[in-house]
Amino acid sequence: MNAVSIDNIKPFMESLLLSDRFDSMLVTGLKLVTFTAFETDGSRRKDYYDSDEEEGSDAFPDHVFWRELKNIVLSLVKGSKPPVFLSLSLACPPRQTEKLLDYWGMSSFVSDIDGLNLNIVYRDRMLSVISAVSWHNFTADRTLDRLWDEYTAKHMTF
Repeated sequence: MNAVSIDNIKPFMESLLLSDRFDSMLVTGLKLVTFTAFETDGSRRKDYYDSDEEEGSDAFPDHVFWRELKNIVLSLVKGSKPPVFLSLSLACPPRQTEKLLDYWGMSSFVSDIDGLNLNIVYRDRMLSVISAVSWHNFTADRTLDRLWDEYTAKHMTF
């Protein structure tokens, strides 16, 4: 796990809300406080979709993609006042996770982890990004944690 304080908040938030940089990530939690609180666990309501829309399993994972929520979040935060609080939990989709593990030579760990996660927290005019690997069971080997931390740090420069 690695926590990074983001000094350049505006470019980061523009990247989060206006670019496609995080679009492929799955939303596993969101809490936004502006004039009221908005909260979701990111679970996809499959009963909302018609059966013909669900045919591609990759198109409808259990959680929604950030690209599906970001315009809604943008509409809630744009304006002259920053939010009181924002907590956004993102996870790599399974296929992307498998590709990263394979690239790092750690594909044998695919069944041992629940996800490669990124938590973005804005509070009191401070922004931090926390990278974490969610394991099914405890392991003393932190190689994968280190690789994920390095990967996210490399992609968090603004």
